[in-house]
Amino acid sequence: MQVYETCAAYADGSLHNVIFSKATFLAEDGTLGGLIGTILDITERKQAELELAAQKEFADNLVQNSTTPTFVLDRQHRIIIWNRACEKLTGVPAAEMLGTDQTWKAFYDHKRPILADYIIDGNQEAIPEFYSSCSKSSLIPEGLQAEHWLPNLNGRAHYIFFTAAPIRNNRGELVAAIETIEDITDRKNREEQLHKLSQAVEQ
Repeated sequence: MQVYETCAAYADGSLHNVIFSKATFLAEDGTLGGLIGTILDITERKQAELELAAQKEFADNLVQNSTTPTFVLDRQHRIIIWNRACEKLTGVPAAEMLGTDQTWKAFYDHKRPILADYIIDGNQEAIPEFYSSCSKSSLIPEGLQAEHWLPNLNGRAHYIFFTAAPIRNNRGELVAAIETIEDITDRKNREEQLHKLSQAVEQ
């Protein structure tokens, strides 16, 4: 039996994606009786696959070209997107991160959960152990946000604002988690300077 996919022209001149299946059969005396074939029109399925691929490419490009450092983890905590802005902020190329479950290496010198891990595991009770300042997002349902100092991010100290949120399919099932990173070091330094100035004036 032979099965293959090709493009066929219909009588009206339109082109369709089809799957041809053909096989021989035997006559009653055991000799070759002939050839039987079927044609399955898969044009609609093929079009749906192309549209889905185009949507995925658009979504990937949207994240990749975002000026906000962003990464995405799958349900097994493996990195499936590590955008260019994330490469620039952390100094770690996507080639070293994609496919691994070691997101922590870009931010810390020891293994520990990052915010997106808590989204995937749903174990938010353990968050205070690693994030002293963490709260639910006021904008994204089920989202989390936290901020703290990273003493050695790409060679220098940064004060980072993290946000993480789940990505669900059309059945509501969790398929991934997305996390964004905003460097608010300059703002934090200004706030601390203003606080010190205010204290000095009060004294």
